[in-house]
Amino acid sequence: MDARCADPAECLYLLTSRPWADCVKCDGSGWAGEDVDPMQIFCGYCEGSGLNEYGVGQITPNQISDRAKERLAAYVAALRARVVSAPKRGLARPACPGCGSDRFPLWTRVLVDGLMVLTHDGDLICPGDPTFGGLTGPESRPRVESAGVAA
Repeated sequence: MDARCADPAECLYLLTSRPWADCVKCDGSGWAGEDVDPMQIFCGYCEGSGLNEYGVGQITPNQISDRAKERLAAYVAALRARVVSAPKRGLARPACPGCGSDRFPLWTRVLVDGLMVLTHDGDLICPGDPTFGGLTGPESRPRVESAGVAA
């Protein structure tokens, strides 16, 4: 796992932020098929994990097999244990200033269309970002009421 996962926290985020299901090539076994090079032991498509990544909305939970859910849970549990036991590198980074969570040590501000946006990883917008309606965000638009239409 060390060779493929340099940062367990980043890998944990990857595994928990999107759906995973059985590999479409090896049917979730992780083993290479009989039609490949005999020296290749593991499936080249999923690299032996037996899982494929899907985008949000591409697959529903009832389409994911129980085997895939169990394998994913085992990978997540192993990574959580590594994250908890891993020594902290460098100086501790303060919690995200938007939501206050310390789970996002890579938080950063990104300039988007002239607005400074608080993100958890340079891409994922923090729900507490005031630019996009966080607790200290801009006031809501005034409500327009219908004057009614004469018939």
